[in-house]
Amino acid sequence: MKHNYTYTLLACALISSNFLFAQKIITLANPSFESDAPNINTTPTDWGSFADEKSRYPDLLPGDYEVNAKPQDDKTFVGLCSRPYEIYEGIGQTLSQPLEKDSIYTFSIWLAHASKYIVPSFKKGKQRGTKTCDGITTLRILGVNSKSRLNEVLVETKPIDHDEWRKYTFRLNPQTIDCDQIIFSTGNTTEVVPYFGNLLIDNCSEIKMLHWGQPGYIVALDFSSFTPSMATEIADSGAGQMLLKSPSFEQDINEHHPDPKFWDDLGAKYQSPPDIQPGGYSVTKAPHHGRQYLGMVTRENGTREAVGQPLPKKMKAGVQYSFSVWLAISSTYDSMTGSGYVEPFTSPILLQIWGVNSKTFEKELLATSNPVDHEQWRQYDFTLSPTQDDLDYFVLEAGYDLALKKSYRGNLLVDNCSSILPIKN
Repeated sequence: MKHNYTYTLLACALISSNFLFAQKIITLANPSFESDAPNINTTPTDWGSFADEKSRYPDLLPGDYEVNAKPQDDKTFVGLCSRPYEIYEGIGQTLSQPLEKDSIYTFSIWLAHASKYIVPSFKKGKQRGTKTCDGITTLRILGVNSKSRLNEVLVETKPIDHDEWRKYTFRLNPQTIDCDQIIFSTGNTTEVVPYFGNLLIDNCSEIKMLHWGQPGYIVALDFSSFTPSMATEIADSGAGQMLLKSPSFEQDINEHHPDPKFWDDLGAKYQSPPDIQPGGYSVTKAPHHGRQYLGMVTRENGTREAVGQPLPKKMKAGVQYSFSVWLAISSTYDSMTGSGYVEPFTSPILLQIWGVNSKTFEKELLATSNPVDHEQWRQYDFTLSPTQDDLDYFVLEAGYDLALKKSYRGNLLVDNCSSILPIKN
């Protein structure tokens, strides 16, 4: 989506990039905002201040404004403030290669909030006391096309209200312009009353393009919160057969849009979980088995839904396993998008099946269906052939049709999973 923000570039820097394992990798210059002489109202080397006319410069911290947080990396970090009437501070730089329209990139940054942030207050050019900027604000990442002067909000976080540093990982998906500049700005969502707030940022990662044709690349799965202790109370059915818990996604019928029981939500952070259907988002299709089934979606921003659960025993390399599941698409699937509008999620998408080693977090793509474009339930039979040992966690993930080479809104209905059974040669 396009926004009418006005930004002035005071300084910029070209950065280098390279290609590694068929990925486009862009390295930001001075990604940890380092400076030998940190000072308020100062931008670090290789960065420029992006702000409207009423905003101030970013601050190089710690040490001033009573901000004494330790950097997440190296010696310094940046502090940005927000003010009433949609006045925000920002910092950015020019990219040597643009973020291409309709492409998806991964990027992470460390964020925190200062519980105390005291700044001087000026009136008619003279200091008139101080103001406290200890309110909560958000991080807004914008892409800018310097030729057209158009900009696009690529990401906006939830309010950052924690004093400790936390790593945030994003998918950047320009949809209207090629972006040759990137900006980190404070911002306010509808959840936050505009007032004096602050945001601390440090330690940017590289920006990596995700290639749609790259086999086995997982976009949405995030196992940062997964622990092997989840693999408990799982019964082995004997004879090498592995039974999944709640294979038809049955739930208490009194629950309203419940999360899948016995299945972990592995979708992107700050996105809604998969849904137990029918009954939600205009989905009315009858189940193939039992009373309920699973609905998963993909989104325009590159995120997609996934569920997983521990296996009762480990899948081994060189052993083939049989697995089947019933799939369909719903002709209606209406849900809220990031822009705040209800949109249809009705394009065909596919199912990806993953095995994961819960100790090493290594993942292997075991099977992929064709895009599911039929409304009637059909059984899909897969042969799973791991090349890695000790895969003890099983994942079902919604995926895009790679032939389209873009992210889009779609849905997939899943029901009646079989057991996972070794195939005897």
